[in-house]
Amino acid sequence: MRAPADLLQRLTGLLDGMGTGPLMVHSDLLRAGIPAGAPPGRNGLLQAHWKNLKAIAGDRDVWMPVFNYSFPHSQSFDVRSEVSEVGPLTEYFRTEIAGWRTATPIFSFAGTGQAPPSDPGAEIDPFGCLSIYHHLVQAGGIYLAYGASFREANPIHVAERQSGGPLYRYDKFFSGRVCLADGSLRPVTLRYHVRPWKTGLDYDYPRLLADLAKAGVCRTWEPGPLRFMTAPAGPLIEYWKQRLAVDPLYLLDQISRDWVEPMLDKLGRPFQLDDFEQPLGTDG
Repeated sequence: MRAPADLLQRLTGLLDGMGTGPLMVHSDLLRAGIPAGAPPGRNGLLQAHWKNLKAIAGDRDVWMPVFNYSFPHSQSFDVRSEVSEVGPLTEYFRTEIAGWRTATPIFSFAGTGQAPPSDPGAEIDPFGCLSIYHHLVQAGGIYLAYGASFREANPIHVAERQSGGPLYRYDKFFSGRVCLADGSLRPVTLRYHVRPWKTGLDYDYPRLLADLAKAGVCRTWEPGPLRFMTAPAGPLIEYWKQRLAVDPLYLLDQISRDWVEPMLDKLGRPFQLDDFEQPLGTDG
């Protein structure tokens, strides 16, 4: 489906008054439409989408996820060469547009303009107080779901981490090394925020999005099968933190809540890794 003729005007309007910080773009080109005047071929389409995003962003820098999920198995991450596994536009952005890439395994980002400060620690928390998500909030940045589902943006995990939890996830740690842009090697341990193994745990995204819209935190536009959403990072995460302070299970869908709540009551504590899977190094 072709993108509406007023796409740029509408999306610029969605961003109006939300701030001048970086635009963190999560994309799904199937639900973003074919830009007007896009040249033929795959590369022409990617160029057209980037032209749209650049026009929408205006003077803002653009950040995109360029996630690669191999680190837990390969125990290595090369900032220079690991391909993005979250869509063709992100890989095009990484190789053709971006001036920097973060050195966080799995949850790496690329962007234009000045790079955010890196996490210098031996243990990296991709959703913690030194993460790119934290820097997005500090810079007054904005989330843009450009055809993407709301579930792909990840601020939900930042709110969970900053709220001291969550009760229903646990951390796994993966050690390895990162090859930096200058070719030097850095040993790191990734603190990976995971859902319980072999369970049906999920979030109630339709309700969460409706609550955000009702509270005036996000704006959405869905012309036909296409979809777009904008939200300022700071107010979005703060809204969820406030809701979690009242109800620690607020984010979960009802099916998940129905098994999580009684299990938490029975345990009398947050979930731990050995509640669901055998720790590494044990027999059996």
